[in-house]
Amino acid sequence: MNHISKTFLMTAVSATLGLSVLTACGDTGLADGIKFEQAGDFEQAYAAFLPAATKGDKLAQHKLGVLYMNGTGVAQSDVDAFKWFLKAAEQGNLDSQFNTGLFYINGRGTAPSYESAYNWYLKAAEAGHKDAQLNLGNMFLKGTGVPVSNEEAYKWYSKAAAQGQAIAQYNVGAMMRAGQGTPKDITNGIEWLRKAAALGNADALYSMGMIYQKGEVLGESPTDAAGFFLKAADKGHAEAQFAAGLALVNGYGVTKDLNKAVFWFRQSAAKGNQNSIAALRQLGAQ
Repeated sequence: MNHISKTFLMTAVSATLGLSVLTACGDTGLADGIKFEQAGDFEQAYAAFLPAATKGDKLAQHKLGVLYMNGTGVAQSDVDAFKWFLKAAEQGNLDSQFNTGLFYINGRGTAPSYESAYNWYLKAAEAGHKDAQLNLGNMFLKGTGVPVSNEEAYKWYSKAAAQGQAIAQYNVGAMMRAGQGTPKDITNGIEWLRKAAALGNADALYSMGMIYQKGEVLGESPTDAAGFFLKAADKGHAEAQFAAGLALVNGYGVTKDLNKAVFWFRQSAAKGNQNSIAALRQLGAQ
């Protein structure tokens, strides 16, 4: 059975600007704030952003929200972060719309509200925000504040995947292979997994390792399987760490190395992986 990643993207987005945008910006306070921000002088950035935000500049409002959220240049405050994100969101700033949805779904700086989270994610997602599209997909997959719908989940994951969102690419691949929310298509599902793996997604890296180990569509390749397992293991994937350890014990696609195998088994066992715990016990390396 293919695992679908149901984890919400929990990182709030901080908008960045190119120099061409700075030149086009008419608010000196905003431009100064961005220069201070880029220089790492967040107190001065805060002082410059505040008057611009108070005058209604949506980018300055978003950036104030980021400063309050991270506690950079000002005392950390989720309440104030949410206040400024909401102001910017209401004016159409997509990153703030995503962040407002994120704060609502986690009850961060405001009372939790799945309905409000959904509404703000939807605004941003419809305008093309890939992380909002991912989180909308997760809401439909899990039934978080909306009816469960694999079809809606797949639709939003597909939109985010097309924009290079790695978690969404993995989910699209897994759903295509399983025929979940979309007709079953193992070959194209694997290609989406490959794309996500190329972006470093640990679940996709592990899945590609299993595909090469089982010889699914692509044919068995121990070298490719072990390579993907090790890449996923480096990213902390517990099942991949076990698989990497097993490959090292058996010399499957890689030179035998019991010391490295024990290392990966221990990393995996520390995360509670029972197979790795049993392997360490069998090797007398607990």
